[in-house]
Amino acid sequence: MKSLVGTMFFATMLLGRSILFFTANDDMIADSPWYALLDSIADLSYWGIAPLFAAIILFVSMFSKSFAGQVGFAIGNLLAFSVYVVLTATGAEQGLNWYTAYTNIVFANYHMIMTVLGVYRIWTIKRMTT
Repeated sequence: MKSLVGTMFFATMLLGRSILFFTANDDMIADSPWYALLDSIADLSYWGIAPLFAAIILFVSMFSKSFAGQVGFAIGNLLAFSVYVVLTATGAEQGLNWYTAYTNIVFANYHMIMTVLGVYRIWTIKRMTT
């Protein structure tokens, strides 16, 4: 139950980040050096695609204990980890304060740990079935 609630929380955070990027307007981008930097690399709405996919994969996989569900869990967390690593790298210097980078590091660490746990679950399932 704790894992389910944690996954739901972090998937919801990814979904929120995705929606923010999809709905960002020029004023919001101009007010934030971090969003301006991301938007200069690629349109900010494109930055919302990866967290959206990660959130969807996590929402779908968190209710499944099957092999496919565990693979989805690992992939969703790996994608989320990648998202937060990029956000941490870009936000470390451009964020409005240190807390932005800190929260992204915490989220990246969580998803890294969940990725390792997902791979371990996959390995355990494969070992038990062979």
